[in-house]
Amino acid sequence: MIFNYFRKLRKQQRALTFHRLLIHPGDFIFDIGAHEGRRTSLYQYLGAKVLAIEPQSEVYSILEERFLNAKKITVLNKAVSDVEGKEEIMIGNYSEVSSLSNDFIQRFPNLNELTWDKKEWVDITTLDRLIQSYGVPNYIKIDVEGYEVKVLKGLSTALKQISFKYTFPFKKEAQLCINILSQLGNYQFNFMPFEEMAFQLPSEVSTSEIIKFIEDAPEGLLTGEVFAFLKQ
Repeated sequence: MIFNYFRKLRKQQRALTFHRLLIHPGDFIFDIGAHEGRRTSLYQYLGAKVLAIEPQSEVYSILEERFLNAKKITVLNKAVSDVEGKEEIMIGNYSEVSSLSNDFIQRFPNLNELTWDKKEWVDITTLDRLIQSYGVPNYIKIDVEGYEVKVLKGLSTALKQISFKYTFPFKKEAQLCINILSQLGNYQFNFMPFEEMAFQLPSEVSTSEIIKFIEDAPEGLLTGEVFAFLKQ
């Protein structure tokens, strides 16, 4: 038990050290796919104001209760896409893998422990609409299980920092996300393997270089986050 406590403490400290490079007190963050609010809580600790967005009704209830008295946290029960309206989300037996993307589910046919037996209609909005309603964020974190392209297609303005989830079966989609961002502005990129809280590349790289990195990524690098930094 003591070992697990200190391991958890070291992990939390790594997360804080890493995110202090990205986030400063007073920053405004969109947490797209906030789930139960682990990252939102981290951003809050670092002094940021957060718009935490989660479409699953049951998970949203947990998120809402967790930040009920948090003055700098706004929680929103919606999904983010490239249009406004309604969309059907497929609910996984593990809520972390629920997705609006049929492709995401179809590309994991051999994982028998994962099932998506429930569905739920959710309201959808766009990043552009969120910016109009809540203001311009300093950073957007996107974790939407294979729906990242749709989210980024709803953005028409280059923003300071954006990260999105990478998953090995979705290499082409990750490369498309990179190209979408590069069309919006002069971005450079880096990559963080899943929860390592450290960049894998020694410095930020160009669009072509990060696309090649993604293309060459081995299957063992199953998931992680691509970070995009806007340059003047």
